[in-house]
Amino acid sequence: MTDNRRPAEFDAKLLAYLPKMRAQARRLLPHHPQDREDLVQETFCVALNRWSQFRPEGGFIEWLRLMMMGIWKNQCQKRSEVADGSEADPSSSANSNQDDRLSITEIDRRWPAALTFAIGHTMSDAATLHKTTSHDVARQVKNARAFVRTGRIPRAYRRAAA
Repeated sequence: MTDNRRPAEFDAKLLAYLPKMRAQARRLLPHHPQDREDLVQETFCVALNRWSQFRPEGGFIEWLRLMMMGIWKNQCQKRSEVADGSEADPSSSANSNQDDRLSITEIDRRWPAALTFAIGHTMSDAATLHKTTSHDVARQVKNARAFVRTGRIPRAYRRAAA
């Protein structure tokens, strides 16, 4: 389609996936119903604005879920900035903020369940979300804390990952 009008099929498909997206939001934010609804609405707004970027071979639900995860991670990052005062503190340096973002990215890449736990989910919720055990979440939290304290990947983790 060469014009900018969204096909009705796209809107119908989007509405058909509303229950699945609400379920996904419920897994991400189990204790925050208003934030859950905001996440779904924001995801749908972004999907409607980016409808022309959808590629059918990629799968509609996967496209929506990736979009929701990106929005959720951005919201989590904003919340952590507000909670630690870095957003409100104009004296903090750009390098410090860049280092913090690198740390969050590294933690998310290596220990995603630890980041989920850090933003307020219980260990069992984080384990369910990441399809792992509570014991594994506790191990990820321990490694992530060591990384935050020292700025280095824990030695035991380096050996296990190699």
